[in-house]
Amino acid sequence: MSDTWNSKFIAHIRKQWERSEHIIDNYKKPFLIKSDWKPNQEFYDVLKLSNITVEFADQLIPEFILYWTEERKAHSSWNSKFFQHVKFHWNNLHKNSDLSNDIEKRVISSWEITEPTLSSPPLTTQSKKDIQEKLDQLKIKYKI
Repeated sequence: MSDTWNSKFIAHIRKQWERSEHIIDNYKKPFLIKSDWKPNQEFYDVLKLSNITVEFADQLIPEFILYWTEERKAHSSWNSKFFQHVKFHWNNLHKNSDLSNDIEKRVISSWEITEPTLSSPPLTTQSKKDIQEKLDQLKIKYKI
């Protein structure tokens, strides 16, 4: 079930048209991973920019191939899929180190539950009846 079938269908038709008109030059059809798959040089260039060691990435190749062989899912870029895999494991390994991203720390802290301080206004409690009345008013207002 999906409420976006029209959008998905239009996107599919647009992509098929672009392929037939050769607008997408480097469109690559998804394919299953091969047992002898190796990342190409572009992967290692991006890896270098990410400050992740080649040795660390290379040791993850067999696990990656095994997983995707068993999943039997096709992808058009195994390099990008492998990069996501390597980055995930690298971040887990260095979770508590100084290499952690400041933005990640801010996101985590924004989800922390803290007790209200004395300077904040007291929370008001509303009865079910009050809430139901407000809901009914909104339904009438928006003709729901």
